[in-house]
Amino acid sequence: MKKNQVSNYRNVFLKSNGINKENAMPVAISPKTYAKIEQIIQVMGDGSCTVDDFVENVLECKFRESNQAECLTSKV
Repeated sequence: MKKNQVSNYRNVFLKSNGINKENAMPVAISPKTYAKIEQIIQVMGDGSCTVDDFVENVLECKFRESNQAECLTSKV
């Protein structure tokens, strides 16, 4: 990954998202996937991101991409 890509990745995925954990919903992921996410956070993160934050950020990004694709295809 280029330095610019790493910086962008950190800014998008490896940040605290401010979700109140008391009002959040639990999500089940495999121990293997959890370990991979933890490794990504430890290697690339600055300590402000949790596994919960990472999962929320990735899904939010994918939902935005999906919504943009729907908007583009619905206008054709």
